[in-house]
Amino acid sequence: VLNLEAKPNDRNLLGGTSAESEKEDGSGEEANTDLGNDGDYTQWNLPENAKARLGKGSIKGMSVSPDNTQIAVASATGVWIYDAHTGEERTLLNDHITPTAKVTFSPDGKLLATGSGNRIIIWNTGTGTLIRSFKRKEAVIYTLKITDDNKSLICEGYGSIELWNISTGEKKEFMYNSSEGFNARIGEILGRRVSAIDLHINKKTNESIWAVGNEKGEIRLEDAYTGRLWKKLRGRTGRDDDVYQLAFSPDGNLLVSNTYEKPLHLWDVASGKLIKTLTQDPSLNGILEFSNDGKTLACQESSDKVELWDVDTQTRRVVLDEIEALAFSPDSKTVAGTNYKGEIKVWDINTGDELSSFNTKHIQSLGPLTYSSDTNTLVSRHGKTIRVWDTFNYTQLSDRIRFDFRSAAFVFSPKDRTITSAERFTYFKIKGLKTAYEENLSSKLSVLKTDSEDELQQLPVESRGREGQDPGKRYGRYSSGSNGVVDFSNNGYMLAAVLNVDRATKHYRFTIHLWAIPFKKSHAILKGHTDRINTIVLTPDGKTLASGSDDGTIRIWDTSTGNQLISLPSDKTRVLAISVDGKILASSNFNNSINNIKLWDISTGTQLKTLKVENESSVTELAISPDGKTFMSGHHDGIIQLWDIATGNKLSALRGHTGSVSSLLFSSDGKTLASGSSDSAMFLWNLTPTTNTRQNKQ
Repeated sequence: VLNLEAKPNDRNLLGGTSAESEKEDGSGEEANTDLGNDGDYTQWNLPENAKARLGKGSIKGMSVSPDNTQIAVASATGVWIYDAHTGEERTLLNDHITPTAKVTFSPDGKLLATGSGNRIIIWNTGTGTLIRSFKRKEAVIYTLKITDDNKSLICEGYGSIELWNISTGEKKEFMYNSSEGFNARIGEILGRRVSAIDLHINKKTNESIWAVGNEKGEIRLEDAYTGRLWKKLRGRTGRDDDVYQLAFSPDGNLLVSNTYEKPLHLWDVASGKLIKTLTQDPSLNGILEFSNDGKTLACQESSDKVELWDVDTQTRRVVLDEIEALAFSPDSKTVAGTNYKGEIKVWDINTGDELSSFNTKHIQSLGPLTYSSDTNTLVSRHGKTIRVWDTFNYTQLSDRIRFDFRSAAFVFSPKDRTITSAERFTYFKIKGLKTAYEENLSSKLSVLKTDSEDELQQLPVESRGREGQDPGKRYGRYSSGSNGVVDFSNNGYMLAAVLNVDRATKHYRFTIHLWAIPFKKSHAILKGHTDRINTIVLTPDGKTLASGSDDGTIRIWDTSTGNQLISLPSDKTRVLAISVDGKILASSNFNNSINNIKLWDISTGTQLKTLKVENESSVTELAISPDGKTFMSGHHDGIIQLWDIATGNKLSALRGHTGSVSSLLFSSDGKTLASGSSDSAMFLWNLTPTTNTRQNKQ
């Protein structure tokens, strides 16, 4: 199923072939695998210079083996193959550079196809070796499927459908994004943008059918070879009703359509008649998939629930809760699904009975990371839960610590084994009878024991401001006060939050509020910025704060007095990092046309260097080493660069993340780097020239 804004191209390319596969020889040297390891997944198939993998990353897709004994999971760190009954990790396949969003077993179970974006990899499931990889021009993959004869791979992407010969690498391509031929003719006749497509290929009869949906709610069925119009399907005449998804049944006799006006429509392809309306509130781009025998249809609601429909009777059999990804078994008797907790469950397709369940430890969301002051412990946030990791043994120290709120920032105290977490800040304004206002920025701190999850203390924090007299009754307008821009000092004694609310008064808008913990009321409000504040960073001791804004300045503050120490000219600052001693600042801006990093001497306000980032990927994170001699930059493409501060030279690069880098933390001795990414992968990196084994710790 594709969802496109482009229109179909002519189908003359159906007979054309090309050999655009990469030059791998199948030796397995181009990628890595782990088979029959000691069970410690943190050490399996690590990227170069990585010490450990603490998080497996979020789950993007899944597939069940033909014999129903294995489940393959596509994740941010590669493809994990699990025992379908016990949940034990069996294999990890990855090449450390290719994001993995889709995965599918071949019908005979001997091959596994994985990929995302512009690269697809074919693996031998018996040996774990890479057999072949294919380069693509498109950046999106919607579906992957290996044909019944195990010889070809079908890939549906944004703008094309490709048919690859697995043995030779030859490709037949079905293009949709050309402005010539059929696309131009459709544009001239209809003047309607194509919004969704699907293609059914019947290899037995050598017939192929396009289903093409447009923004007016019309669906056209066409011969893929000749372009001859077979049928027009119209659900709601006269209504502008964008078609978002189309999916043929495996035999091509049925078509299901998902449109903006809802519900789902089930069509008979031969007659063009509407058979039945199904899910009343479907997700516009959610799960929409037939089982292999075509007798069951899975439809995702606008929530995370998935409905299983009996295609013959057009009745709903089962509703499954909390589904992020789904895969039918090849025999169409069971269905496997995963949720945001990383659990995989298998259900009977007819009764909905749960047959098995296990937790994979995949993480569906990853927020900030923080080290303890001694860096023996790493803490990670996942939605409303926090996990604590032992950085020596690479183990999770406790079960997930659950909060009743989404943490905006947190800090870990190794001395008493507690976590102090700040709830998202809330802003409200009280309006008086005339021009008087009282404003309040408030949150709640929770202190929890990491070994018991007992809440030791709740501490409200607030910052008040007043303009005029007699504020009167509360003004009914609420919003997030900080918009996520919150920071704790590493020692836990200083908390800073930004107020970016446009409706705040001019004296309160674009300000930074400081609390010296455990005091409940703010001791300072930092004023000076005139536009949105995008980032703040505190030194570990909490004595100095740097802030970057859209107003074209970076400002350095003394947190004890609230005084501004210096203002530095800059573009719209996106990322900041400050050295432990507060002497050096690194910054990166929002200007996408100039991808640079700047180094500053804070004491003098002098710009020391401007470093040009060679790749086009924007800088998402910065971190300066404890000794102030090097710094790290994390990028949108997942690459982490190590730089020398004195010379401005790039020293090395760390490659292992396939999502945007979201966290970078140096250990206190500067020998280890902790990193996290938007796809929930977490790594510990070795920054010394020794090998990456636990022997380094002995």
